[in-house]
Amino acid sequence: MKRKLNMNRLAITLFLIVAIPFSIDALVRTSGVRKTDPGYTELGNFKEKTDCEVEPVLETASTGEIGEISLVGFMPMGFYDDQLHRGPLCISVPNGINSPNIGLVSLSGVKNDCYYLGDAGLKLDGEAAAQLTKMLTSYAENTGNKNIIVYNTTGEKLYKNPLYATASNDAAFGYSFDLALIGGNGKTVAYDGRDTEAWIVENCCQYGFVQEDFANAPYHFRYVGRAHAEAMTSQNLTLTQYVDFLRSYSPAAPYKTDVDGVSYESYFTKYAPDARKNSATEIQVPECGNYTVSGNNIDGFIITYMKAGS
Repeated sequence: MKRKLNMNRLAITLFLIVAIPFSIDALVRTSGVRKTDPGYTELGNFKEKTDCEVEPVLETASTGEIGEISLVGFMPMGFYDDQLHRGPLCISVPNGINSPNIGLVSLSGVKNDCYYLGDAGLKLDGEAAAQLTKMLTSYAENTGNKNIIVYNTTGEKLYKNPLYATASNDAAFGYSFDLALIGGNGKTVAYDGRDTEAWIVENCCQYGFVQEDFANAPYHFRYVGRAHAEAMTSQNLTLTQYVDFLRSYSPAAPYKTDVDGVSYESYFTKYAPDARKNSATEIQVPECGNYTVSGNNIDGFIITYMKAGS
């Protein structure tokens, strides 16, 4: 009797092992939205160097009439509320929600001897930190100066330096910083972006940074990624203006940017949580995985991918 009972239990266990994965897969397919792809990154860098074969295609009905546009090489992906408030293209808004940047790293572990930190505990987004070190290393190599001090990276109040008492409104996202200088007398002086130090303003977009308000805050820089920095600089747009500008572009008609012979395409998708899909917003993303997604902290997401053949 016990033997027969054990065999029954074994049969039920085997059935569950086989049935459960198929049930989960069916549930995901029914929802119509996949979970966020491992290739998605909030750091502003791309998953790999392969480019994306994606094209909008006009579907033709059997009657010969042109139908809706379908997207070849795209797939639906689900993005959620917290991701709306993360990413290098988030802008600061009154009473806005700032989701924690999960990619912060300590600048002490990334910097070299080409620049200084206003505080040993400063943190910055990982990709931004890597590009900051590259930029200030190039600055030192091109000017012979190692006189830059980095401050105000994540909204902390400074107690050692009265030059910039508090950080800018966008510091909470972890993509911005302020610069100061070590003067000839050894004292800390404000960065004004002029003379030799103008090299940083003139070249920062090559490292993914923008300097938005030279007249009032020449010391403040923001990381947005290389493609977006080049676009903002060439069109003389602030981040707020650029985010608004991208709202008119879609997967079928993206905004195109060329950077050193590489073509990038960007488009906007409105934040529209669907209760039938676990409150996810369905976004069309390239199947190749070589894309980035950033929330804008207001009403949607900006997707950027590397175009095939570039």
